[in-house]
Amino acid sequence: MDSSHNCCNNHNSELGDIGFVPPPPPYWSLSSQDGHKDIPSVPPYDSQGYYPPPDYSGFYSQGSLPAPNVINAQPAIIVTQPYSGYPVPQDYLAFSIVTMLFCCLPLGIAALIYSVQTRDAISYGNLEEAQRKSLISRNLNISALVFGIAIIAVVIILQFTVVIYHT
Repeated sequence: MDSSHNCCNNHNSELGDIGFVPPPPPYWSLSSQDGHKDIPSVPPYDSQGYYPPPDYSGFYSQGSLPAPNVINAQPAIIVTQPYSGYPVPQDYLAFSIVTMLFCCLPLGIAALIYSVQTRDAISYGNLEEAQRKSLISRNLNISALVFGIAIIAVVIILQFTVVIYHT
């Protein structure tokens, strides 16, 4: 086998036994044939050793580009009204609070819960559910009011009968 064609077995006396290392590519001359330099060999540094900033004055000149039309707009908020086929039901919230405080606490709390659920259904746009919850809230409020008035009437009647009975 011929050793001149095998690149791995080619030994160079300067490189030792490290194998074949090709020579580096030739350097390009920085000067032209007539002697003056086309490319400066050392870039121009300022006094602190930094490159000067590039000159973009020809590329970005004042007046060469029209001023951009910038429009800053806020996103549009679209408010939709609920379906007008059904009237928006009442939530009876104030009536629920009054009956809860002054008439009958358990029925008033239940009426208050249904009143809040009525408001939630209206805000979600579910008017059928809101109508149903509103009707339940109204019936609970009326029941609490009647129950509270009946209890107050019974207490008053018992007070008068006790007073009349003892005299």
